[in-house]
Amino acid sequence: MKAPPPIVHYLPDDKFANFFVELIRALDGERHHFAVDPAGAGGSLLHTKLCNVSAVLDPSKPVVPQLADVIQSSKTLVLHFMNPRAQQLALASPTGVTVFWSGWGADYYHLLPGGQRGLYCSRTLRLVDTLADRQKGSPLSQLRRLALRSGAAPVVSALRQRKWRHILARVDLFSSPLPPEYKILRDALGRRFSAQYCQINYGSIEDSFGPESSSTRAESNKVLLGNSADPVGNHLDAAEGIPYQMRSALTLVVPLSYGNAEYAELLLGELLQLGFAKVEAMRQFLPLKDYLASTGTCSVAIFNARRQHALGNIGASLCRGTRVFLHAANPALSFLRSLGATVDSCDCLAAEIRTPPNETRKARETANRTALERFWGRKSVERNAIEFIETVS
Repeated sequence: MKAPPPIVHYLPDDKFANFFVELIRALDGERHHFAVDPAGAGGSLLHTKLCNVSAVLDPSKPVVPQLADVIQSSKTLVLHFMNPRAQQLALASPTGVTVFWSGWGADYYHLLPGGQRGLYCSRTLRLVDTLADRQKGSPLSQLRRLALRSGAAPVVSALRQRKWRHILARVDLFSSPLPPEYKILRDALGRRFSAQYCQINYGSIEDSFGPESSSTRAESNKVLLGNSADPVGNHLDAAEGIPYQMRSALTLVVPLSYGNAEYAELLLGELLQLGFAKVEAMRQFLPLKDYLASTGTCSVAIFNARRQHALGNIGASLCRGTRVFLHAANPALSFLRSLGATVDSCDCLAAEIRTPPNETRKARETANRTALERFWGRKSVERNAIEFIETVS
């Protein structure tokens, strides 16, 4: 009997890859071909386990020739994060192959009105521009930055969407970390984006947000700020939202182990001037268990991204009873509330952070874990994975 055509997956070498690959392997055997672009020096895998990989690609060579044969005989091509190499694969895939785009956020939010700059709050935007001025770059990149600052963002956005028109037309299926983001894209892109939705996940409460209830004792004077050295977190704007008279008693815990190192330095310099008792910069990468134990000492967590971002950190904070504040424009805020989780808006940060919560940390932990089970519980995640397998098979 002839074997069914394989489902080919293109993945960047990222910490999210292992969870998804192991889940699909457990449910659907060896029918899936996982090709990974390594992130380590010399073409080595940095995050993805070698045992989970079908093929390790050569990042120094064009990607299409490396996967042309296997894609040609496949039924579905799944692109996890639409980076430039994934775009090339989408455009080069035969018309009979279904293309599934699994978006992670950073690979589609720039398509929305305002583009990337529209994701930054005012103080962060100044930091981003300062960083760009220091790096200078090519004359073309300097001209582009000047155009953006002088009000040409709508034109740049239109040109970007024109470039993406052919890519969007080739996508048949789409997934995002949160379902509401599909509607946001559809509303913004209109008929250019007609892909059908199919939910997949890259983590669960049990495996990613914290295997067990938090046993770490929270300290009332510690505040977790963001999750990485990425300007999209709008760290500085969030820190300035904390009332000045409270800052001398608070310690900011700022995870900066990955992202833009130069942005991290600029950010720390600004944060140190704001009058907080202490700013603890987490610069070293930690295993998940150690990271959760360290950040679990914070009684408050602020994630000020305007887009869906840092879901693992948000979920972990909610599941251990931490008070969580999200930017009002972040679709995760309304989505988490729809599940029944207790989440506050950064618009209310100045007022709410002064007021002790009515419920205990343990009560919030229990209620939030129950709420998040509806979407990130292992049974829900497996159900989505089974539906994904049936859809692409």
